[in-house]
Amino acid sequence: MAVIYLITGGARSGKSAFSESLAKDLGALGVLYIATLSESDSEMIKRIARHRRLRPAAWRTLEIITEIDFEAISEKVILLDCLSGFVSNILIANEEIEDEELIGLVLRKVAALTTSARKHKKTLIVVTNEVGSGIVPAYKLGRVFRDALGLANQYVAKQADNVASMTVGIATVLKGEFPD
Repeated sequence: MAVIYLITGGARSGKSAFSESLAKDLGALGVLYIATLSESDSEMIKRIARHRRLRPAAWRTLEIITEIDFEAISEKVILLDCLSGFVSNILIANEEIEDEELIGLVLRKVAALTTSARKHKKTLIVVTNEVGSGIVPAYKLGRVFRDALGLANQYVAKQADNVASMTVGIATVLKGEFPD
């Protein structure tokens, strides 16, 4: 049976730790961790290395930029960390497309994620950043990112069976239920 979880919250709110614990509960060692950020600078290289050290060594990691092929994934539990990076990658790879069309492209790719997870009977845990409480970015691509991610978050939340929001390391369940 396919189940979709969405874990949202601000920066350093505990999203990754909570989602990794959830993945362990649901999939033990049979988890596919999908990382969406790339080693773009020295700080990001250190951040990615820290995340790798904290994950169980038995988990398989797949580094994805803008496409996920669920048909090729054997694991039943998939942890996507994070939707924010996935959306950012799509925007950067397609910057030449007009804003509304670009947001439409993001939403189609996000819809394909949830549809494919259900079709292939996967448990999908999606981590994302809450961008609705922040300031309006001063630059155009930042505003398009905020709008695209906000709409993508809303879409995944509607599709998800279970949604939690993280604040200071504490999960507040917004929809469905989570294992204890």
